Amino acid sequence: MASAPYPNQISAVSQSPLLAELQDHLDNVDDTELLARLALYRANGRPGYPLRPLLRACLVSCQLGLPSANALIRQLQDHPQLRELCGFGDPFPVRRTFNRFIKRLEGHSDLLKAVIAGIAERIKEFLPDLGEAVAIDSTAIPSHCNPNRKPVSDPEASWSVKHSVKSGKDGTEWFFGYKMHPIADARYGIPLAQHITTGSRNDSPELPPLVAPAKDQYPWFQPAVAIADRGYDAAGNHQYLYRQGIAPVIHIRRPAIKPVCIRIYTPRRASPLAWGKSRWSM
Repeated sequence: MASAPYPNQISAVSQSPLLAELQDHLDNVDDTELLARLALYRANGRPGYPLRPLLRACLVSCQLGLPSANALIRQLQDHPQLRELCGFGDPFPVRRTFNRFIKRLEGHSDLLKAVIAGIAERIKEFLPDLGEAVAIDSTAIPSHCNPNRKPVSDPEASWSVKHSVKSGKDGTEWFFGYKMHPIADARYGIPLAQHITTGSRNDSPELPPLVAPAKDQYPWFQPAVAIADRGYDAAGNHQYLYRQGIAPVIHIRRPAIKPVCIRIYTPRRASPLAWGKSRWSM
């Protein structure tokens, strides 16, 4: 993805200008309806922790690209300014509280998307070039259930494989869960939209269902370039982006069988490139 590793982003939050901007965005979020829905869970139960600080923490986690509730808690522990921004006292909630809250948020994805879109609209006022170049990638989200226990407690999750330099000799690692397909600004790393599928689903068909809602949600969303890895390489995706007026920059996959000569001409009709068995050659 285009976003930087979250420790670098979180350290930047300690700088007062960025902290002030983030607080301004959160203070102007219209979260009334979402909080009212979440409060219904507590109608006949214990008061629990205040909902607004939990929601603000989740929104901060999304904007900073924190990968888990544990990562969010670590950053809240290390940065008093971040705790104050979210509205937490001392002590603040434990991981179990965050996990329960996130689970409830999943049932109100429509309102949550509207809240996140509101933050993006506010950021657009500060960054006029937001969304001119976007990046698309898939992220593995492991399920917390035990896939070897029958019946599986999370039937919507499935097995898939992710590629990583840390995954061993062949660079692959199996996981059981889901895939999140976010679309983010390639320059600032700010997420604009996302789409979640089961883990076994191929990345390629998920590009149009990701771009189309972003165009519907943001009137100003008309990127000049969309960057994606080879998991999204498909003729249909290239054609779709061209029809939307977006130039695709997608890593082309190597043919699995006999190489095919692909002719690429420059505007001056220079000699084409031909793909050999091991490399591009003139």
